[in-house]
Amino acid sequence: MELQGTIDRALYAKALRRQSRGAMTIGILLAFAGAWGVYARAAAGQPWFPSLLPFFLGVVLAIGPEWAARSALRANPLLREPFRGTATDERFVLESAHGRIDLDWAGFHQAIDGPDLVLLYTAPQQFQILAPRFFASDADWRELRALVGRKVRLRKVSNVLLTVAVLLVVILVFLAWALFSTPQTR
Repeated sequence: MELQGTIDRALYAKALRRQSRGAMTIGILLAFAGAWGVYARAAAGQPWFPSLLPFFLGVVLAIGPEWAARSALRANPLLREPFRGTATDERFVLESAHGRIDLDWAGFHQAIDGPDLVLLYTAPQQFQILAPRFFASDADWRELRALVGRKVRLRKVSNVLLTVAVLLVVILVFLAWALFSTPQTR
């Protein structure tokens, strides 16, 4: 099947969000915990600025993919160039004005598959973005997703229970920090 298209900021940001869901979730929780810390410390008449650190760290983690997409597309003309390619049972080929990727499916070490996006990883942080709009028909998109499922190891997107457990640990650590870093008055 053939594909062609260009990557815009919205698609690149979606790919980065898909890749870093766990970090974004932790960021949102840190931002809420930091905001709660600021409120609780201010209400108790204590210095509230130490709670700004987890708040700002959380905000950076939560909106990091949007910032990264904007700066990467502005700085890298390779990402903005139109491309075309083919996917067969044996190979995946992608060509643009700047280069060509020609890999057999074993060249991808993992993939993330979703109904609106497929990420094909050639290295841990290096991936090709595929979206339904790159294909002539929905049947071609479904065929590509099936092909990726057969040929490339699919990365499991974060397990919900594991994510909740990690988030609870982060919250407990923050609460312990907030309690024990509070100056004691006598």
